[in-house]
Amino acid sequence: MQSTNKAPLRPNGARFPLLILAAWTVAIWLTRIVNVSQAGDLGFGGTLWRVLVALMFVNLGLATLVWAVSGKFGPRWFVMLATLSVLYWPIRSAQLWAGSTQTTGFKLVHTALMLATIAAVAFAVWAVRRARRLTTEPVQELG
Repeated sequence: MQSTNKAPLRPNGARFPLLILAAWTVAIWLTRIVNVSQAGDLGFGGTLWRVLVALMFVNLGLATLVWAVSGKFGPRWFVMLATLSVLYWPIRSAQLWAGSTQTTGFKLVHTALMLATIAAVAFAVWAVRRARRLTTEPVQELG
């Protein structure tokens, strides 16, 4: 049943899963920026595109982190992070497996990154929905 409560969503009760997702996102995408900056064969356009995508994820991860810790920004950045993560990773993994000249080990590592990211997103979404449901359910009196 859909809640009709329009109160702002606070991350209480979902803080730990949000922190996991935010920290994971920031860590893997900062690593991506380092790796891209060290790759000499991408050219300016290839490097720029990859860094911009990574910066987008880093910023969404940081906004989710701030929401989890302080309640500022609201859930919209978390929703964007979750949505883009579950869209980006399967597409990128399919590209790697279908047409990449990368090693099998590289492909397996990126598949593991995808699965871990989707699991972190699912855990955070579950926790946020649960926290929302718990704060909007009417309290029943015992007795």
